[in-house]
Amino acid sequence: METPRTFEWSNFDCWGLIAAGCLSATTRKLLSSAALGTYQSPDWPQALEALFDTEAQYESLVGKFSEEFFSTMRAVRVFHCTRTRSVESFRANGIRAIDLEQRLHGLFVLLREHLPSLTYADVMEAARKTLTIDGPRENTVYVGVDVRFLMDHCGHYLLYGSEGVLAVVRQLEDSLGQELAHHLKKEGTPTVVEIDLPVGALERSDQQGLAREALYTYAYNTFHRTREVRALDYGLCLHDGVPPEWIFGFQHPTEIRDPFSGSSRV
Repeated sequence: METPRTFEWSNFDCWGLIAAGCLSATTRKLLSSAALGTYQSPDWPQALEALFDTEAQYESLVGKFSEEFFSTMRAVRVFHCTRTRSVESFRANGIRAIDLEQRLHGLFVLLREHLPSLTYADVMEAARKTLTIDGPRENTVYVGVDVRFLMDHCGHYLLYGSEGVLAVVRQLEDSLGQELAHHLKKEGTPTVVEIDLPVGALERSDQQGLAREALYTYAYNTFHRTREVRALDYGLCLHDGVPPEWIFGFQHPTEIRDPFSGSSRV
């Protein structure tokens, strides 16, 4: 038996043949003999449903394909975008929610260097207007399955760090009449954390959601004789954080599209 693999969405060479092996010859023939209209776009997985007599037949195929496909996989490669002073904390502790008071105090210290008139009360007032600051914090970590999509659309995490902290800074900008967000770019390093999420930790609904995408991409590529994998907007919520043993590695991008200004950091 082959060693289970890591499913990395953008690498069709990694999983295309595996997908084919999870389908019967009859199903492969059905998928490859569909009309051109079924495969007009690589971004239309729901088009496959029309090839089946009933929705139940299609859902049954997806369920069986998902179960067999992910039984060959050890993990799913996912990515978390952030800004950090050192990756060593991730290696030691994984990714966990940082205490809100500690985060706000750090923000105050950073901004006070550039705006001596700022008070901690100013920061707390901005936080009260933008964040839920009472009660325990969630330990949810948000990840995406396609680093290409994250780089194109989620550069603010890499450039500014925490979305919550950025929201507080935007509130401070409104109340104080000064631009402050650019100061967040002065601390830490843009970091993409590569995570190997064990298949057993992946919700069944997400397994089936990814299976639909993989099934359609396999069929599309077979029909068009290509190896295309579209940039996929598919995110996951890891409610208990990320333990250090799931972390595979790190990337430090040098060119990042800023969704607020369109400029890049080089």
